[in-house]
Amino acid sequence: MGWHVKRIQKKRKGLSALVLIEFKIKEKAQSAVHQYKELR
Repeated sequence: MGWHVKRIQKKRKGLSALVLIEFKIKEKAQSAVHQYKELR
């Protein structure tokens, strides 16, 4: 990601923070499910 993208995100910090948290939670959930399936 370029510095200009981060600058835009700072302006919309409230919204982008929520989207980022939601994305990270989904990503962690997907990776956890994937790891669980591989362990079985």
